[in-house]
Amino acid sequence: MLLSYAALAESVALVFMACIALSMDPHSRLNQSYSLLAAASALWAFAYTGVYAAQEEGRIWLWYRISAIGWCSTIPTTLLLTVTFTNRRERPASRVLVAVALAYSAALLAVQLHGSLFVQGFVPTPFGNAEIVDLRRPGYALMLGPMLAATLWTIATYARSIPKQPSRRRRRLSALMLACVAVTVPVGIVANLVLLFFLRKPFPPLGIFALLFLLGGALPIIARFRSLSVADLHRYVADAIEDRVVILAREDIARRKGGESPQSLRDCFSDPGEALAALSEAVARRKSIELLADVIEDGRERRAQVRITPVFEGDENGGCIVVIKANRDFSERAEEFGLSAQERELVARILEGLSTKETADRMGLSPGTVRNYTSNVFRKTGARGRSDLIRLFVPGL
Repeated sequence: MLLSYAALAESVALVFMACIALSMDPHSRLNQSYSLLAAASALWAFAYTGVYAAQEEGRIWLWYRISAIGWCSTIPTTLLLTVTFTNRRERPASRVLVAVALAYSAALLAVQLHGSLFVQGFVPTPFGNAEIVDLRRPGYALMLGPMLAATLWTIATYARSIPKQPSRRRRRLSALMLACVAVTVPVGIVANLVLLFFLRKPFPPLGIFALLFLLGGALPIIARFRSLSVADLHRYVADAIEDRVVILAREDIARRKGGESPQSLRDCFSDPGEALAALSEAVARRKSIELLADVIEDGRERRAQVRITPVFEGDENGGCIVVIKANRDFSERAEEFGLSAQERELVARILEGLSTKETADRMGLSPGTVRNYTSNVFRKTGARGRSDLIRLFVPGL
């Protein structure tokens, strides 16, 4: 029936949105928290395909209890998304709040899986199975109260975060996120309670469809909003101290349309055209990209990892930050390639200029074993030979 198909379509859409968020940046805590909320909501919606359409009461209860896993999980995941979006995740109070919400949701779920908080049964209607709800049961207040409290706290947290944002663009995105949450709550209430009141007869609950207002509206906002934890900031700052940073102004980026490389790129890169193409790609995709490129330092070339990050002001290009990774010492490079202890020793012998036989004698291995280790090192580092390997570990040669 129609509601069952609609719930299935919503479940697929929510899974799709979760995958999009992770594909944009799987390491982003903001994207991860959004995907967790989308996954919990998708399970909730998917279970209601059975709640709406099942014929036997036992099957309806089975689907309903599966849905409880979803709607109980939305409580802590909603709070997690909120504290991540508003940069409160590192605060001890926020961590305690999310932990308490998780424990409370688990307790609700345990009760729901062994009984029922407030639903007495189900009755078929022309639109699908409807719940018979006993509002006098304490389970209804135990479920509805914390959910409303979490929602109001979420709305208040988004509202407080707006004036604290560092730019007009981020304030606008925070306001849009607040609107998504504020719209979702009344729509969910209308879908579940007002229809029932006006029709004065059982009607299938439609609250799950309100989630599309929150998650569907939040996805493009999160795609443009970048949230950094304190730990991330420390890591980025520590890297930048050693790295070479080039700042490109708006007029520098504008010249790329005519195929002209900014002077700062010509000073840094052996092939400014390659850097210019990467810059154009980063601006077009509106996200950071990384590449390996030949850079010039002290009049010599070396292979370096480069990160190009566009900075936007409103909808216009505000500039670009080009970070050229500094030379790392041998141990950092070996760790970066994931080399084992013996593979690191092998590379050290190659850097000394030893032959395969000399390396085998020094390491107490057979020449065949050394050749196997060498092949593994070439595979892990992507080097095409000894000279290429030396160049990876001794930039500038």
